[in-house]
Amino acid sequence: MNETQLTRTIAPTFVNVQRWTEGVTLLITMTILLALYGASLYFEWKTWVSWLFVILLVLDMGMSVWTVGIAPILLQKYWRFHVDETYIQLRYGRLSYEHVVIPTAKIQSVRLQQGPFLRRYGLMAVTIDTLSDAHTIPALSTEEARILRDEIARYAKVKEVA
Repeated sequence: MNETQLTRTIAPTFVNVQRWTEGVTLLITMTILLALYGASLYFEWKTWVSWLFVILLVLDMGMSVWTVGIAPILLQKYWRFHVDETYIQLRYGRLSYEHVVIPTAKIQSVRLQQGPFLRRYGLMAVTIDTLSDAHTIPALSTEEARILRDEIARYAKVKEVA
């Protein structure tokens, strides 16, 4: 197993997908925190409770710089994978590095997933299920994802049930 052969990467438009996903999550958490802050003022809760919500709101906005601005770029830049007859290798992370090697003989199923943001950008996620775990390649073009799913299924000798 040679790490230099990990040349395949996820789609560059995944940065936009991740930003939209994190942005919606941020919007929901900020709305909840603002509602709780408003409730703390309206119902005259203890002062420290109001300050707690303000601190959480500031922390949430600060984390948004990382989750919306920086993390999606790093995720796309360092996500690599390789598929052959014997192994599937996944390598991702820059600060927290992970290299996963999956023997094709241990694969039980291969799934395609597509949420609303992935669909908007014409992407799909490929999930590889083994007996003990599931591993996901987060964003490939729809055509590439279907080809990869069929390729992995062929290597793993997964039968399609009609």
